[in-house]
Amino acid sequence: MRAAAVSLLAAAVLWGQPPAIRSGGVVNAAGRVPSVLPGGAIARGALFEIAGVCLGTSAQTTAVTVSARGAGVRVPLLAVSPQRIEGRMPEGAPLGDVSLAVTVNGMASPPYRLQVVRTNFGIYSRNQAGWGPGRVESQAADGSRSDNNLRDSVQPGQSLVLYGTGLGESHPEVWVGFRRAAVEAVRRGAAGKPDEIAIRIPPDTPDGCYVPLQVRGPGAAASNTVTVSVHAGGGPCLPPPILPVAVWRGRTAGLVVLSRTVSKPDSTTDDGAAVFVSHGGQEPVLSPILLVPPLGTCATYTAAMASGPQPAPSLAGGLMSSAEVSGLNAGPRISVARNRLRVPISPLAGAPGVYKRLLGEKRTDRPARNGPLFFEPGNLVVSGPGGVDIGPFAVSLPPPEPLFWENLDSLDAVDRRAGVTFRWRPAAAEGAVLIGLVSVDQMGLAWGACYCAADGAAGSFTLPSAVLSSLPASQAAPGVPAPTVWLSYLPFRNQQPFDARGLDHGLAVSLFVETREVVVR
Repeated sequence: MRAAAVSLLAAAVLWGQPPAIRSGGVVNAAGRVPSVLPGGAIARGALFEIAGVCLGTSAQTTAVTVSARGAGVRVPLLAVSPQRIEGRMPEGAPLGDVSLAVTVNGMASPPYRLQVVRTNFGIYSRNQAGWGPGRVESQAADGSRSDNNLRDSVQPGQSLVLYGTGLGESHPEVWVGFRRAAVEAVRRGAAGKPDEIAIRIPPDTPDGCYVPLQVRGPGAAASNTVTVSVHAGGGPCLPPPILPVAVWRGRTAGLVVLSRTVSKPDSTTDDGAAVFVSHGGQEPVLSPILLVPPLGTCATYTAAMASGPQPAPSLAGGLMSSAEVSGLNAGPRISVARNRLRVPISPLAGAPGVYKRLLGEKRTDRPARNGPLFFEPGNLVVSGPGGVDIGPFAVSLPPPEPLFWENLDSLDAVDRRAGVTFRWRPAAAEGAVLIGLVSVDQMGLAWGACYCAADGAAGSFTLPSAVLSSLPASQAAPGVPAPTVWLSYLPFRNQQPFDARGLDHGLAVSLFVETREVVVR
């Protein structure tokens, strides 16, 4: 009886609270770029969402207004719940800086600042998060459509239809794998319907399971990036030459990662990690760090900090990032051996299925932890005795192979309008260079990132302005991490599959990572 009374009292207190909009909580319903970031403006006519608390339960008790310079318009609402509102920006909404407010039963939220523009397109993704496989359909010559996925790829020269919102009256450009596609038709959505853009896949589009697709409009910010599956012969896409984790189908997977990380100016660490997971479905586990784009292309990502911390270049962590996975027991420990030296890697406390250890370190400013650097020439052997879920295994692979980043010391700043070029000494072994750049806005409310793949033998790669445009400019602020750029080198020979009882897929990789902080302008 007492518990029921407490619950009723709590509900009464909550009911009396005014509505509040979450920081970074206003987003285009498809692209989901936070409004505090470049590209986060809401276009007239676009479907958009508001995240917060105490937002009401119906359109009869909740109202949303957009106002500027003493004039305001009411937003048509499509759905209302206490934590989310779905609406459509009115065609007559004032342009430029506006104030948005939610009113519930006569109580108004604090005003939320955002920009309203004529056009700012967002593309729907299948996970409804604004990244990963897009909500796109391949279109046959007879007009029939089928979902684009890893088992049913679109062919170069074939038509593709993508869905989004915020098109306005613009004539969009669509880029697939860094190639400009011909736009065949544009259908602007009415009421609560999405916009459609029909394109023809460029004939020289690279094959890949996760080929980046982006929409750019004249005078407008670049859209979010989604991916499409492309294969010259149609049917299943070809797995990427490195890190095929995002195409694995099955219920169980294991990933071993040995890495040497050089962080300017004074730290080098050797690390060992392994993750063994099970997930409910047969579809691949998706994480931005695992969605390796085809060589010579990039993807972009954005999110509010309230939705999760900024991404880190952790492959093992990527496999655990989905809420649908659970850890598997591979034994009391695994080990990594070099010559006669064998070092155990124990499970991480509170994280079933995760094994992690600092194997060695070299620093100039203080004593190293766990002794000297571990990786030296000569093969490494990672093995495990097996446990409840995973049987014994052993896999041999070369140690991480360094890459000389030629313009590392001169790369102090990144100009988003001019792009940025990375140069390295062409790698001796065939492999890929992965490039990442992450920046947090000056208020610490949201982050933007780009993720690229390049041929290690090329010796250079340029991130164009369209890729960098989603990143916020940096400004030193207490508690806000500085923008970080990293290059990672993974030779093809430095990834080896392995088998074990209980695993549908197993892969061991060793890679070299170099990072530094930069200024984003």
